[in-house]
Amino acid sequence: MKDNNFETIKKDDKMTNKILIISMAFFLLIGKAIGQYCGSDTRYTELEYFDSTEITTGANIQFGIANDHMGNADTLLMDLYYPNLGIDSSPKRPFIMLFHGGGFSSGDKQSGDIKDLCILMARRGFVCASVNYRIGYDFTEYGQYMASIWPDIEQFKMGMLQFDLL
Repeated sequence: MKDNNFETIKKDDKMTNKILIISMAFFLLIGKAIGQYCGSDTRYTELEYFDSTEITTGANIQFGIANDHMGNADTLLMDLYYPNLGIDSSPKRPFIMLFHGGGFSSGDKQSGDIKDLCILMARRGFVCASVNYRIGYDFTEYGQYMASIWPDIEQFKMGMLQFDLL
């Protein structure tokens, strides 16, 4: 009977060692993967790749028209921030779309830190848009926030496709 217990303990030790080795290899690989940059340079990382003078800004670009809560036509505008195309030779860049705060009742694409954040992202190589959306809806029903902003996102996508940016 003692021999069976010894063999069971020996098998358990082998299994424990295997699990330990596999776990260590897994964590070593994960640690290595997290520490890698996206490319051979520091673009799209926490480091600023471009100088603030190398950022191009397109202000008040119309990307659509939508009806507000009163039924009036509302022009949808955005500001676009991106590295100067003469300096940055990358054919495609990641895109970030930022919406201002204000609880769908106030705010603007230039309010708060949105503009600074867009410039910061553009200095890292991203194309960043600060977008105005329709405000002033009655949100007494759950889910109406998304119903309000979804048409604006669709209008934005159509505008980007028109200029072959997506």
